[in-house]
Amino acid sequence: MKLLLCHDEAGRIVNTVTSYPVDLPAQYADMGVAFVEHETELSAFAVATMLHVVDGAVVARPTFDVADEVEIAANGVDGLTITIPDPCAVRIDGIEQVVVGGELLIQSDMPATYRLEMVQWPYIDKTVVIHAVA
Repeated sequence: MKLLLCHDEAGRIVNTVTSYPVDLPAQYADMGVAFVEHETELSAFAVATMLHVVDGAVVARPTFDVADEVEIAANGVDGLTITIPDPCAVRIDGIEQVVVGGELLIQSDMPATYRLEMVQWPYIDKTVVIHAVA
């Protein structure tokens, strides 16, 4: 399927057009709309959530390299270090902060389950459940 993908300056796909007249790309160009045409088997939703535009090319958005669920020792010493973009918006149990430095260290001194959410364009948002166990 051929899609017309409108995108912002950061490469976010903000609109997908699945069926359009042949002159629409020329109209968009005249209006100054940033777009690319892209042939794919993916759904329009998958394209908009999994891909982005870089220098006119449609490419996969990067992902965070961490499992969906992780177990750490609840001893205040051992933990989980995650490499993240610098800076990166992080929410732990709904409380958001911006982490700088490119690394996030998660430790706990008591047994608990934490929900870690990482949001930083162009990465695909990631949620990790961390179980701190005794």
